Amino acid sequence: DNAGSAEQVRPLLPGTRSCLVLITSRDRLAGLVARDGARTLPLGVMPSDEAVDLLARVIGSERIFHELSATIELTAACGGLPLALRISAANLADQPHRSIAEHLGELVGGDRLAALEIDGDADTAVRGAFDLSYTRLTEETRRTFRLLGLVPGPDFTAEAAGALLDLPDPAAGRLLARLADAHLIERLMAARFTFHDLFRDYARARAADEDGPAECSAALTRLYDYYLHQADAAARRLGPHSMALLLTK
Repeated sequence: DNAGSAEQVRPLLPGTRSCLVLITSRDRLAGLVARDGARTLPLGVMPSDEAVDLLARVIGSERIFHELSATIELTAACGGLPLALRISAANLADQPHRSIAEHLGELVGGDRLAALEIDGDADTAVRGAFDLSYTRLTEETRRTFRLLGLVPGPDFTAEAAGALLDLPDPAAGRLLARLADAHLIERLMAARFTFHDLFRDYARARAADEDGPAECSAALTRLYDYYLHQADAAARRLGPHSMALLLTK
């Protein structure tokens, strides 16, 4: 469960065809595919109906029935992540007189990562699960992940990431690919990437703690300058005389 590398797994593989090994990991573990005949099965987040069923098994169908709308919103606030859903369900089961809507309000109105943990059990927390993946990254990749959490809007390109990080586009692209391989960001298409909402929250919190206001502000200024120059270039291409921006180098 949650294997960190192919090297960690190989000593555990059996030498006969009568055994099946099931491995879960945030990494793609491509080496096991290449050398050991593994088959990959990418898993997305839980669909809403399955997420509702998971909650119902823990807190009971009656509570779900009476607050179905709030329950569906809760599955969205948990991002469809099974661990986040189970933590929410466990907290609700421990407080049978508390409404799902009240729990939802706490989740969306405050620190979601702080709300998605179990009191007295530090190992059962969304933040702790994210920590395991984050600490396996190189320092350069961790910095990339943190600063990407600051990006406004739903997605970003390697060029935008390069401006944010103050790196050449090819270097930024390689770092994005590493994060996508670790499933810490998601590849929308060949040239665009996005965050799962909870990972964005986590990255932004890490940036505030580890990079500080000055570095975060400088990174965003570089990104906004890039957006501004791109918008100016597009405007000049579409209509050279229709709009002019006063830009400074």
